[in-house]
Amino acid sequence: MLLGISVVACAGPIASSSQPTATDSLASVEATATASSVASLGSPAPLAVVFRLERSETASYVPLLTLYNDGRVIRWDRVQDSLTVQRLNPLGIDAFVAEVLASGSFEASHNVLLEPLPGVELPGIDPSADRFTLAVAGADPVVVTNIPYHDPLVFQGSDEREALIALADRVMDTSWLPAEAWKDPSPAPFVPEAYLVFSGVYGMPGTCPLGDDSEFCKRDVATIDLGFDLPADGIGPPFKSADGTESVVDHCALIEPDVANGIAAVLWPEFGTAAGHFILGASVPWRERSAVYDLTIRPLFPEEAATCAGKSLPPAIGP
Repeated sequence: MLLGISVVACAGPIASSSQPTATDSLASVEATATASSVASLGSPAPLAVVFRLERSETASYVPLLTLYNDGRVIRWDRVQDSLTVQRLNPLGIDAFVAEVLASGSFEASHNVLLEPLPGVELPGIDPSADRFTLAVAGADPVVVTNIPYHDPLVFQGSDEREALIALADRVMDTSWLPAEAWKDPSPAPFVPEAYLVFSGVYGMPGTCPLGDDSEFCKRDVATIDLGFDLPADGIGPPFKSADGTESVVDHCALIEPDVANGIAAVLWPEFGTAAGHFILGASVPWRERSAVYDLTIRPLFPEEAATCAGKSLPPAIGP
């Protein structure tokens, strides 16, 4: 049975069983990705990001909207936890880019800073930031960062800040684009070619003592069935950040959509599938070890390499 979990060196399974382990399905996704890459060498236009809007979440940026040169628009609505895809035609791409350029902020990369009013003491705030990336063919990408924050009693006004706030709202809506701009206007759940699963075991003495019948404690690592044996320390090898630092807890692996959907069906039965979601996270009690097993899955975006290398740990996203 092929799971499609590409793992290089996992710890041993929790318990022996007839189910496949993560290591049984080494390199399935990576082999598929390599074959796809070879097949696409003759393409006239390699896939590329044309525009992306990201918002900061606990020191990480998460993509709210991405426009690709093949016309795909992948958009995340964090309120609805909905990750959808639509497709523009070439005229629609041009109209979208023209709208971004009309803001006047994309001649060169820069940050739009919050400037305090003279003599005003700065408050202890940590506002989110929007990062816009525009990559027009034949030109270097332009990256503009803006803090969409209003407080006229503390900070100086900025026409550019207000224009970028309006631009963020406008590109997330896209209802201003005419019908003839779309090749496929109907939003559909984004189904990636693969997912990343981040996991780790965290010691929590006293987790789910006898008699605790809370919703959280109804599960246990020893009894859930994800279709494969959970490795004892995490799925996949230890996670390495872009600078090569290896995590002592977090692990990462590439998994196929069927495996991600199987995990979602067990851990997030209200969704039943991973498709159409950006980040799904769960903690499962492990009474035998007085610990919890954390799992988070997210889709691999079309331009991303089919590997954990160089990725960032998923941010902690609140309600």
